[in-house]
Amino acid sequence: MTMMKSGLGIKVCTAVAASAVGIAMLTAGTGDKVHSLDAQSLVPELARAQSAGDALPDTVQPLIDDASLDPGTVRLLAESRLGFHWVSEDALGDICSITMGREGVSAANCLTPQQFYSSGSSLMVAGSSRNGVVSHLLPAGTDASAVKAAIERRSSKLGQSGTEPRVEVLNGGSLVVMDEQTAKELGDITISRNDGTDIVLSGLEH
Repeated sequence: MTMMKSGLGIKVCTAVAASAVGIAMLTAGTGDKVHSLDAQSLVPELARAQSAGDALPDTVQPLIDDASLDPGTVRLLAESRLGFHWVSEDALGDICSITMGREGVSAANCLTPQQFYSSGSSLMVAGSSRNGVVSHLLPAGTDASAVKAAIERRSSKLGQSGTEPRVEVLNGGSLVVMDEQTAKELGDITISRNDGTDIVLSGLEH
């Protein structure tokens, strides 16, 4: 298991075994507007009571130690066609997105609340044989219709159509999931938020 910390963009975790686990750390610039940086305001799922269904699978448990996740804050966000997706806080109060692909390979990406508000949390989990899984967790204030419209605009600009079901928009627009190839094709996607600012889903380089 390794831990990486680098600049803005999607961080890639690869593994050769289904039980392997990777950690990705993402940093971003801060925005100019004042916004509530309370974790439960940025990710409302953190405010609901934890249930047995929120628990991480045994193969993902090493992330608790490696990313210093707070087990009591882990919440299952959704199951997509490509895997499972959670959110959690770590020991420092940072917001962590967690994705496990269908091969069982997992990764976590932890950001300060300010970084998370500015850029959202993006990561890619790449297995040994299948197309990688790219997930984007967005802060509250971006609805599904705005996300879908931004994806359609980007697809049209590239002369593409029919992004569904290649791109899944889940949790009312707060979670966007696609495969690695689709992320490469679409590139950066700019989404308008309810507060008048934009947030960019970082694409993958070809």
